[in-house]
Amino acid sequence: MKLHLQPSFHGPERIEFGTLYTVQLDTITDFQENEEAGQIVWWDRISEIGYINEIDKKLTEYV
Repeated sequence: MKLHLQPSFHGPERIEFGTLYTVQLDTITDFQENEEAGQIVWWDRISEIGYINEIDKKLTEYV
């Protein structure tokens, strides 16, 4: 993915590249908290789940 980011407190206007992965699960097991994530949320893109940063909002349009 190519992201064109506007100037912010993170720095000047810039272009960043990233990868978005998706998966289809056959079974769901309990989440184990780790050093990268404290929780996961199964989201229907409709229900209110709290703050989502703008980049993550945009990424949801691709799945």
